[in-house]
Amino acid sequence: MNGEISVESKVGMGSSFKFRVRCKIQQKSELRNMEKVNSESIIKSTAITDDFLFASNGLADKRARYHILLVEDNQVNQAVSLKMLSLSGYNATAVNNGKEAIKAVKDGNFDAVLMDIQMPEVDGFTATSEIRKLDLPQKDIPIIALTAHALMGDKEKCLNAGMNDYISKPIIGQELINKIDNLLDIYNNKQTHTLEATMENNELFDYKRLENVSLGDSVFEKELLQSYLNDVEQKMERLVDLASQQELDKVVDLAHTIKGASYSVGAIKVGDEAYAIELSGKSNDAYNVNERIAKLETAVSKTKLELKKYFD
Repeated sequence: MNGEISVESKVGMGSSFKFRVRCKIQQKSELRNMEKVNSESIIKSTAITDDFLFASNGLADKRARYHILLVEDNQVNQAVSLKMLSLSGYNATAVNNGKEAIKAVKDGNFDAVLMDIQMPEVDGFTATSEIRKLDLPQKDIPIIALTAHALMGDKEKCLNAGMNDYISKPIIGQELINKIDNLLDIYNNKQTHTLEATMENNELFDYKRLENVSLGDSVFEKELLQSYLNDVEQKMERLVDLASQQELDKVVDLAHTIKGASYSVGAIKVGDEAYAIELSGKSNDAYNVNERIAKLETAVSKTKLELKKYFD
């Protein structure tokens, strides 16, 4: 494509990749009210939002013919994923656990499933196994695994369990939609969009992550953050109670949930501390669990103060 690529990397901080390619000028109808771009220009995320990528690339009408089942027990993650699916053009319905997912696939008319792995009652692996035992055509429904881990071997484990694809959390909207498009065979390979993405994070909160999740919808951002803060405060009280009773298995599950929701909205410090609690709990290290809970409480308090500036 007569382009260029470069990378800047800092140890312990991360990497920034930049691309420059030649692209065809899109039709005016596809660009809505946006100005035509020169074929050699760099399309930047600050100028074109994910809303444009999802809904304005000629696929929204095709996606509207499909119904996606989202299986996710975390309400914040549900809201984030449903927003992404809606803006892309897909119809979507959410259920809270694997047991509900099996019933929904059996009784409903869905075209694909987004399956969280770690859930109460019936986890994603068990739910997938049960779905694969159903009659046709339900048994062959495409299933994409959603997992908070990106460890070596996880993808193979998901595929061996009968899933078709895999995506790790926190979910990037464009990656998720691309995977669904490919599984449903509606992806338009003739349309190519290139982004120069930069993540400008502070120690507590990743506002770029929030912007990517909300697709620039400030009203949704405030609703999402308020829901997240209310939810994390309730879960913090429960976490303290479980730790005092040394119910470490339940501590691990709850810390995992807090971690997932926090990373999804951009609360990186809270997510990191929750992850540390999860690891300590899995090691049966009650002392460090309590130490980390104190740090998590501090992180939550600081994050609330940080977001107060955003709300004001």
